[in-house]
Amino acid sequence: MAEAEGYEPEYIRLWLPGEGLYVTWDSDHAELLVFPGVTWSDIAADPLPYLAAQWDGPEPGAPFVPYPKYPYRSGRPH
Repeated sequence: MAEAEGYEPEYIRLWLPGEGLYVTWDSDHAELLVFPGVTWSDIAADPLPYLAAQWDGPEPGAPFVPYPKYPYRSGRPH
């Protein structure tokens, strides 16, 4: 992967063990995009769609909807 000027590379790919989901974190918009039913083997076989999902639209992912399972906390996550 290359550097992208003006973009934070941390958390571009995450695993949420409690949800059993791979996700990407969009730090500019404070959003998680989830990939339901996707395995690491799927990502490794064709990583580009998963890496580009933040910029090219949600496909193959979907917005993460945390409510009502998780309480709302205002502000940016740490």
